[in-house]
Amino acid sequence: MRTLRRIAAAVAVPVAAGAAVALLPATAQASVAGGTLTLCSRGSYASQIEFPNRGHWISDLVQPGQCRNVANIGNSGVEQVNVDSAGGGYIASFQWDISRTLTINTIDTSSGKSFYLS
Repeated sequence: MRTLRRIAAAVAVPVAAGAAVALLPATAQASVAGGTLTLCSRGSYASQIEFPNRGHWISDLVQPGQCRNVANIGNSGVEQVNVDSAGGGYIASFQWDISRTLTINTIDTSSGKSFYLS
């Protein structure tokens, strides 16, 4: 009987340790946040973004030559993002997969205000 208890104890410790290690990836994965959205005003004007599906939430203005992390709003789904110049001048819109980290770069072009994503 003692031999059976020793074998059971010897097997239980590695199995319990293996179970704890097996839980680590799932725990780490569950804590991963969604992507972040950064706005960089690379043109001659201040810019901001708006989330129309979130009550038309508007970011703070980002001044020319500056960048700011403006959103980390979840870890799944798609959001419409409107890109505006100071004072609400609409530039364009795009759909953001909020699980991705993305930078919006507002710029001046020969045909006016624009942006690109990186």
